[in-house]
Amino acid sequence: MSIISNAIIKINRPFQGTVGYILKSNEGTERFVTPEEVSSMILRKVKTIAETYLGANVTGAVVAVPAFFQENQIASTKEAIKMAGLELKCLIEEPTAAAIAYNAERQLENSRIMIFDFGGGTLDICISEINSGHLTIKAVTGDPHLG
Repeated sequence: MSIISNAIIKINRPFQGTVGYILKSNEGTERFVTPEEVSSMILRKVKTIAETYLGANVTGAVVAVPAFFQENQIASTKEAIKMAGLELKCLIEEPTAAAIAYNAERQLENSRIMIFDFGGGTLDICISEINSGHLTIKAVTGDPHLG
């Protein structure tokens, strides 16, 4: 089932404590999918794009999550990664990932940087120091309701 050829038509709670989505196929059939399944579909698509670009198999992933993800959200993310057929190499907080990417582009030295990550529903902030080629995360904070 292709992600692009399907549309989420409604959010559903068919079982106590579960949430999911009803996907409608081009043929008109519907099926219930969990958030983990939706995430794994996206990860599989990104994996396919990366493999095409690299001309090699992709077997693992470093995945960034919001700084305020709860344990159950982290567990669901790990499940989605597994469902996508990927090995989780490292799970890091999004503002930490942004600090690493920022420094990789600029190769800063003896610097302090502050990353503001305004997401779809959260604000994450990361303060980092770069010395002798090493990036050290000094603090991560934010607001899980601002974004």
